[in-house]
Amino acid sequence: DESIFAEPTRFDVTREPTRRTPANGPPRRDHRRGFRDTALRSLRLAAARPQTLYAGTNDGLYRSINGDSTWTLVFDASALATPTSVRAVALDKSRPGTIYLGTFDDGIFKSVDYGAHWTAINLGLTNTSIRCVTVNPAHPDTVLAGTGTGGGVFVSGDGGLFWTQVSDTAASASAAEKIVYDPL
Repeated sequence: DESIFAEPTRFDVTREPTRRTPANGPPRRDHRRGFRDTALRSLRLAAARPQTLYAGTNDGLYRSINGDSTWTLVFDASALATPTSVRAVALDKSRPGTIYLGTFDDGIFKSVDYGAHWTAINLGLTNTSIRCVTVNPAHPDTVLAGTGTGGGVFVSGDGGLFWTQVSDTAASASAAEKIVYDPL
């Protein structure tokens, strides 16, 4: 599984980190280098590159290529017309450079080059408060997105070029927090 799910966590990088070492144990290291003061919303491990992690935060999307020793901001959410947070991150296993991210108010963005360039892919979305995004591992052009309260679930069969709302009244009535594909 390429995903590691995390509850929101606050990183305070404005202070010097306290480094306590257990008696006769290895020194602890700071896993926050490169982060601003931010809340962690989503964390993904790249299956094709085990030292690469992606972290969705209130600031945007961070990437670590050295197993979390240092982090680089690859999607700056504050640069959008409406500053927002990255709530969801999905990685395409069959296309290792392809990343989908869902934002709190600005919909879904896609990169096909490990986060160097991003494109908004919101055609057909009637709710752009994205809570979760997942790629079908057997059919990577099929992507699902769960939205905030009253928005329901959307599906794309073309890698995010166009979205259609799933007709499920239960899903439309509440917020979709997590979508998982059944491997069977």
